[in-house]
Amino acid sequence: MTWDYRAPDGSVGSVRVSGRYSCDNWEVLRDWALAGMGVALKSTWDVRRHLEDGSLVPLLPGYTFASDVAIWAVYPHRRHLSAKTRVFIDFLAESFGPEPYWDKPPRSTKPRIKPRSAV
Repeated sequence: MTWDYRAPDGSVGSVRVSGRYSCDNWEVLRDWALAGMGVALKSTWDVRRHLEDGSLVPLLPGYTFASDVAIWAVYPHRRHLSAKTRVFIDFLAESFGPEPYWDKPPRSTKPRIKPRSAV
């Protein structure tokens, strides 16, 4: 198996990877990585929580890996797109655009309600 990458300086390359285990199930790969059984090439949306709590660590920050994943909004061609469809497409573009929501810094975790003081 080969992983294609783009380095932080823009250069591209590939690295051949091998190991005792191989799997095409994303949940199993994540569980194996959490169990310390090896390195996994994972999407940040799948492991963000684990990166935040430190149970997983990024090995090559700044590197990006080739991906053929895309989201397509397919709808009938019409002169006037319905408002609901336009709003939904805008939502998809904002959520999954150049910087998807799962790669953005987490929002503040301040409590919404102040705790009561002890009496």
